[in-house]
Order: sequence, then C-alpha cells, then structure tokens
Amino acid sequence: MFNQLQHKIRQQQARQWFLKLQDDSAVRADTFYRFNCWLQKPENEKAYQSVEQTWNALGQLSHTTEGQLLRRHAKAQSQKGSLLTTLSTLVHNRFLHTSIAATCSVICFALVFAFYIPSKSITQEYTTAATETRELTLDDGSLITLTPKTNILVTFEKHQRSVTLTNGHAFFDITKDNSRPFTVKHNKYTVTVTGTAFSINTKRDEFSVMVDEGHVVVEDIKDSTESNHLSAGQAIQARNGSLGEISQGHSNQLSLWKRGVLVYRDVALDQILAETNTYTLQQIFPATTQLGKTQISLSINISQLDELPSILEALLPIKAVKAEYGKIMLVSQP
Repeated sequence: MFNQLQHKIRQQQARQWFLKLQDDSAVRADTFYRFNCWLQKPENEKAYQSVEQTWNALGQLSHTTEGQLLRRHAKAQSQKGSLLTTLSTLVHNRFLHTSIAATCSVICFALVFAFYIPSKSITQEYTTAATETRELTLDDGSLITLTPKTNILVTFEKHQRSVTLTNGHAFFDITKDNSRPFTVKHNKYTVTVTGTAFSINTKRDEFSVMVDEGHVVVEDIKDSTESNHLSAGQAIQARNGSLGEISQGHSNQLSLWKRGVLVYRDVALDQILAETNTYTLQQIFPATTQLGKTQISLSINISQLDELPSILEALLPIKAVKAEYGKIMLVSQP
C-alpha cells in the first residue's frame, strides 16, 4: 500500500513537471535547477520517462480538431465530477471511429495534466532524524528542504496549500499560484505566501521567519493586530508568546545552507548548540545556564562541526571537557 501511494505521488509530480516545462511563460529562472534536483532519484526519472512516453504515444491526435474538442469536453465534465460519463459519451458516441486507447489517453491527459486540481484534501507527513536532511518536491513543483529533527504535515486542497511545521527548521521555495495561497502553521503563528522563498526555524527560539525572495505575511492567529509583511532580506522572531519587530536578516540563507554554511549573528550559545547538535552525533552542552545565554556571532561549515569545541574555546573563555556518554561540556574559565 505504501509503495503504491509513493508511486502515485511520483507520477503526479512527473505530470506537474512535464506541464511546467512545456509552458515557457511559467518557467522561473531556478525551475530547471529544481527539476534536475528532483530528477536525481532513479524512481523520479523513471516516472518522468513514463510520462514522456505516454504523451509521445498519442502522436498528433492532441493537435487535431478532435483532440482539442476532447480536451474542452473533458474539462467541462471534470468540473462536474463525471469522469465515467465523459469516457462513456466520448468513446461510444461522437468519437466512435477514433482509437479508444488514444481517446482515453487524451482524456486522461486533459483531466490530469492540464486541469489537475486535487478534488479532496490529501495530507502527508514527513520527518527527518538526527543528522538527516531531506528535500521534498510537492505536487505543484514547490520545494521544501528539511533540516535534521524536523517534522511537517503537508495538506493540498482545491483552493489552498498548507503545511504544519510541528518542530524543526525548514526552507521553502514555493511555486506561485495566486488562486491557491500557501500557508505554513506553527502553534499560533501562520505564514502566508503565493510564491516566494523563505525559512522558518523553531530550533533556536520559539519561532522565527526569514525571507530570501518575494514577501510573506506573518500573523498571530490569536491576535488579529499581529500581522506583519516581510520582504526579501527581512526577518521576524517570536519570543515569550509575542512577535517582535521586523529586522534585517541574513540574505541568501538558503543558498548558504545548501553550501553547508551555518551563520549565527548575536545568538545565544545554547540556541546555537541546540541546532548544531542535530547535524552531528557529537553533542555539546554549556555547563551552566549563564554560559548558555552568552551571545556570539559564528559562521561554520556543517562538515567542520567536529571542530566546533575548539572554535568555541578560541572565541570564549571556556574549556571543552569530555563527559559521560560521549557528551562534551563547555566549562567557564577564569
């Protein structure tokens, strides 16, 4: 059952990519990069090849008068939710002399390719373990990158796309669709967009949003006065139950993260460690609460996290001491 569901999802993604790449007006500058990332998995490549082969097998029928009429009629019938009636009417009446197999194929492409909109809510859950990262391509072509120890629920409906970020840190690159806003929820906060690139982090603090491209709306659903519009390069944090002021974030955060670079500016030590500990089996902790509140600025490559204890020793008057169960404790030095 699980394998069948995954196969169905891959086929839907392949159809979406096929349509997107056929429409030059819809192709964004980074579309081919994202498509190539998605295509790296052998099972995705196989699904895409299957879609191409099916389309090519239709020959020129889709460009004929009959083919165009099929598409228009299929669209009208699909809006009524009457697929079986459509197949029956077209195959047995008007297009009786057309190849039944080709006719059914055109109808299916008209329904699933050009006019595909989920008819009912579909929810999927994705989780990453410690040290695991994952990139997801959604049915609409949007990309979500999950950092370690992150959990999300993705729900697609006819008029809305939504994600619930339970915990962790995720990057979003959302395909624009003015008719279906994309909403990310975490506790009492929502982030709404139609198409842009941004990140949400719940590891360092209660909730933070940083925008790389476009703009987003951040709201407190329990307080209608808490509505903030963020543009590229801006960020906002929530602590102690309320949203703070909009500030300038670190631009190109997603680009830096994909290159394996973590950047912290005036961030408390315990918040930094809470995040870096998810990327490696090496676990580092401040020995005291006071030390954990010490704010520092730091830039480090994920591949160099094993050297983090010695880097922190150079930045702060501390000593990294090995403790039980392989932990490393940071102890203040006079």
